[in-house]
Amino acid sequence: MNDEEFEKELIKRDKQNMFYIKLILFGVGGSFLLGIILFILVMITST
Repeated sequence: MNDEEFEKELIKRDKQNMFYIKLILFGVGGSFLLGIILFILVMITST
């Protein structure tokens, strides 16, 4: 396995990792925003 192939593999793995990191961040951020929106809706409807 020469250097060029090794670098290609590293880049491929890096892209996969970035994809999973974005997926996790999006999931956490999305649920957080959803919680805030629900909280605001409850506050508005309870008054």
